[in-house]
Amino acid sequence: MISVERFRLPFLLPAFNELEAASRRRTGAGGRSNAYADLKRELQPAIVGYILKAKLRPLLPGVSLLFTWWERDRRRDPLDVRPACKLILDALSACDRPGDRQAMRAGIIHCDGWHCVAGVSDVFRVDAERPGVEVAVYGVRS
Repeated sequence: MISVERFRLPFLLPAFNELEAASRRRTGAGGRSNAYADLKRELQPAIVGYILKAKLRPLLPGVSLLFTWWERDRRRDPLDVRPACKLILDALSACDRPGDRQAMRAGIIHCDGWHCVAGVSDVFRVDAERPGVEVAVYGVRS
């Protein structure tokens, strides 16, 4: 039986231009890290926190996701907003290997690979009062 697990992030995530610029900037001692990794380490615990607060239950591989992106206005193009789904998928996934120094993860899906994610759909809306993203994950509970 198909289950629907939902949560909402009440904040905007970085758009493509911000993510791309961060991936090019070097940070840390000797420039060994990039700003994208720093940004991901900063945002992922907040995303995981909202997933855990929503009490999502783990799902078997083959999930489909529906992202409803709520923007304050129409300044950011829909396809510039959409790449932030990677941050959300990483937060939903389980850790790759125990003991890895990865950003926090919720473990709702095994991973964001082909065998785990069957499809992703997007809806774009404007709401100046409640920007953020709603995520619905459809799948079979494990």
